[in-house]
Amino acid sequence: MKLKVGTLVLIKNDNQPSNKWLLGRVQGLFPGRDQVSRVAEVRTSNGVVKRSVRHLYPLPLQEAVSSAI
Repeated sequence: MKLKVGTLVLIKNDNQPSNKWLLGRVQGLFPGRDQVSRVAEVRTSNGVVKRSVRHLYPLPLQEAVSSAI
């Protein structure tokens, strides 16, 4: 799944179990010279953070809601 602005994601943290990862919403994507986004700006309950797209795991919730409508 490609990340888009507005996607809900879990932010991976190697020092915590997955049930403790932060939940956030993608606010912005930063494409490189090849137009592939490798960094995202994510709003969490603790503020806004920039993280590598490799450490973001989109929640499938949005697709399920969209297809049910």
